[in-house]
Amino acid sequence: MEEGVYLFEPGVHNGTEALHTSQSDVPASCDAVDEDFLYERFYMAVIAGGSVATVSIVTNTFLFFLFVTNRQHRNSYNLYMLLLAFFDVFLSISYCALMAVRVLTNWTGSYALRKMWMSYMIPMLTISHIAQTASVYLIVFAAVERHQKV
Repeated sequence: MEEGVYLFEPGVHNGTEALHTSQSDVPASCDAVDEDFLYERFYMAVIAGGSVATVSIVTNTFLFFLFVTNRQHRNSYNLYMLLLAFFDVFLSISYCALMAVRVLTNWTGSYALRKMWMSYMIPMLTISHIAQTASVYLIVFAAVERHQKV
């Protein structure tokens, strides 16, 4: 058996029902916590990245509501900025939910946090990829429209 830190002791399943596989069928690396550069990843992904994502959520939400509520800002150029702010909010939320929570799971060694992360990871990845693609296209469309007006 490999040495390392485990989220739960081998053979003990933290109150879950009995697994259908024997403990010998499951590799020990499945329960191991990824400890490579854990302190650096925690401070960069959770502290710094979480702070930037929080500021991004607040400012992009402010910009979104500014463009939605003010009639002067309802033109073609600002429509791109309104949608870009909207999708950037989703990007920031997905960063916190995907990257920061994953590193936080390794930092704390919490089985419940790991289980929660695994439950929403696939839909959140889909939202993240849609928001990334939409943001890139919005920037390209805004640049093309601006170029055509000049």
